[in-house]
Amino acid sequence: MSTGQRLTEVKALKTYAESDDESDNLYEEQPESDDEADVPSKASSSKKLAGRKRPAPSGCKSQPRKPAKRRKNQLQGKLEDFKILPVELKLEILMLMSRTNREYRELLLSTDSVWKQSRLRLGMPDLKAQDITERQYIVLMFDKNCHGHKCDRTNLQRMNWGNCARLCTSCRSATRTTPLKLIKLLAALHPAAEECAKVTEPFTLPGSYSSDEGSRIPRGIKKLSDKLEQMNQQDVDDFVAKRLALKADIAEDAKNIYDWLDEESDAKDGNDAENQKERARQIKERLFALGWAEESLSMSFWDYNSRVQQPRKLTETIWRRIEGPLLQDMYRNLFDERTRRRRLALYPRYLEMRGSHCKPDLFPSWKTFFSYPFVEALWKETVYPLPESVDLTGYTVFDTEKWSAALPSIEAAVLQYQEEVEALAIARLTAGYEALGLPVPPPTEILDDPRSIFRYKPEYRNGDILRSDDVLVLPFPAIHAKMRDRQDRLVSNLIFRHPCAAEFLLVPEVKVVGAYVGSLQVELKL
Repeated sequence: MSTGQRLTEVKALKTYAESDDESDNLYEEQPESDDEADVPSKASSSKKLAGRKRPAPSGCKSQPRKPAKRRKNQLQGKLEDFKILPVELKLEILMLMSRTNREYRELLLSTDSVWKQSRLRLGMPDLKAQDITERQYIVLMFDKNCHGHKCDRTNLQRMNWGNCARLCTSCRSATRTTPLKLIKLLAALHPAAEECAKVTEPFTLPGSYSSDEGSRIPRGIKKLSDKLEQMNQQDVDDFVAKRLALKADIAEDAKNIYDWLDEESDAKDGNDAENQKERARQIKERLFALGWAEESLSMSFWDYNSRVQQPRKLTETIWRRIEGPLLQDMYRNLFDERTRRRRLALYPRYLEMRGSHCKPDLFPSWKTFFSYPFVEALWKETVYPLPESVDLTGYTVFDTEKWSAALPSIEAAVLQYQEEVEALAIARLTAGYEALGLPVPPPTEILDDPRSIFRYKPEYRNGDILRSDDVLVLPFPAIHAKMRDRQDRLVSNLIFRHPCAAEFLLVPEVKVVGAYVGSLQVELKL
């Protein structure tokens, strides 16, 4: 593209930016005149380099070349897409163009009208302090690059309205100094330099905290001091008064800017919330079309999925991209939630069975009970279901017929568990009596002997505090029931493991290094 064409496009952009909203049809197609269509292009009319020409074949008649047709409204067509862009994106383009080459920069910096019209369309407040241009105002608001010297940091979210700069952490840290050094520096400068210097820290509202608080060298204070040294006292007094008024205006402008940013953020959040609701509604309609019922949707937690909670408009392309991962997460959540509800539905049956048992203190814990194959088949699928095999319309929480059929096998498993626990307790007590050289009571009487006591001491990790009620010193089977109840505690329909919970059947006699269960020892009461 030639320089003339670039300048023509920039002038058109400038004219468009300066135009009002009613004049947005400035670049609509206009019919070209017949005379203009026949005008040869500049490239075709330019003088060609002299050289040898290939002779024309014999019998071939030379015909005049047709003039190349110019594309209608080439410039206007290029600007059609520009007109529909958001104002923020247009400002980004203008900032990039002002840094492209000398022609663009000189043209866009020669006037503030382009930048002012764009700013007014955004609704940005006017500045009371007139120390920066309209372009500098736009750059300070939308240019996220660091304004420090030879710094390439990007995506900075923090602005310094006091000295009109957006600085990264490194550039802000370069101005830090100690209080003693700052006193020495200010002593060597003009007495009014510190008072006239702009605020170095970012503007903070009353009650807010700024991490830039501390001793800092004001930006440009040395040049300001040199300027004050060349003035007489009357000029210094006038200059100080103007600078103080300017700093007050800057503080007021900063507050207005922050208020405007808060309003824009609230408006954007409101629009995003509405767009997110609309996206969720469209996704829900598509899920209904795939066969999902309302109950299954609620158990799949689809509306909490990150692919749903987005303000971006749902298109066919986006749906094809998110459909597979979204359904996979939904099937997994549905499977887990149905499993959890089946377990909770079985819990009252477990309590009823434990309370009516002849030996309730020896009844297994909930964890052990639910691990039995006959019980596990009532609440857990054998394998993770495939999507096509999942019933999306409903499911059975508790099957009474299956429970009745599995009840004899469950009772047999409980009886076997009780025999194993009693045998373990008798074996440990027998070893305890033999270790002290005492006569061992008969197996039918050893559990009821008042001397037969067990001591359970849990093992704690670093930072845990051992409480007095955590250590259990009880006879059998009372100690079994206490350890079981710790493990089966139910709070808000959620099962959690007590810090001292452990199975009597699984705790060793001697503490194992690295184990969390602790030790269960025989402590005979002599």
